[in-house]
Amino acid sequence: MKKYLFILVAFGMLAACGEPIEIDDSTFMKPIDFGLSVLWGSNNLGATPDHPERLGMLYAWGEIAPKDEYGWDNYQWGGMNGRLYVTKYYGPHDYMSKLLPEDDAATSFLGGKWRMPTAKEVRELIHYCNWKVETVNGVPGLKGTDPFGDGISIFFPFTDGWKDGNPPEYPSKFTLYGQYWTSEMNFNAAPFAYMLRITSKDDPTVEMDQRASGFPIRPVRDYK
Repeated sequence: MKKYLFILVAFGMLAACGEPIEIDDSTFMKPIDFGLSVLWGSNNLGATPDHPERLGMLYAWGEIAPKDEYGWDNYQWGGMNGRLYVTKYYGPHDYMSKLLPEDDAATSFLGGKWRMPTAKEVRELIHYCNWKVETVNGVPGLKGTDPFGDGISIFFPFTDGWKDGNPPEYPSKFTLYGQYWTSEMNFNAAPFAYMLRITSKDDPTVEMDQRASGFPIRPVRDYK
């Protein structure tokens, strides 16, 4: 959290001085090229390429800054008033179901080349890679490997996330699942957004969870 805040303060000082802001995103993220529709990030948002096992930052869906706690009582785009409600990305009401760049945490942190993946892009990665449980620097996770033996791989550490007001227990040798946000919510069920779910038993899947939950993010970027 302190590192994240330091980066934000530094960018703010540069902007105040009228200096152009150029983010060297290679310090925080490196692209992995599987030959798919997008390049995948080497690590979670808030971690670094040399430590892909680290959790990084947690985010509620559609928020661009991490918080101390996650739940509907402090969610930016909704809340609980007898029932769950949302005020933005409301499907049939505002016809928005995919995050705008200003509400995309990956774009905010890394710059315009990076963003959160769509559900379709996540499914593409799931179907392309061979998956197995591995441990990196003592942290268990799921590793996806290029099926053609090119030595290209991606690692997703397991993590509880922050759900229903309960903080994650991380790192934990007993946590053998994890959730990672996509950039899309369910058009017909506005309080829920799509996420990548990983487990130790099966291949990854795309499922839904409440938008106010705090999960990590694995960014992607376009080739151009």
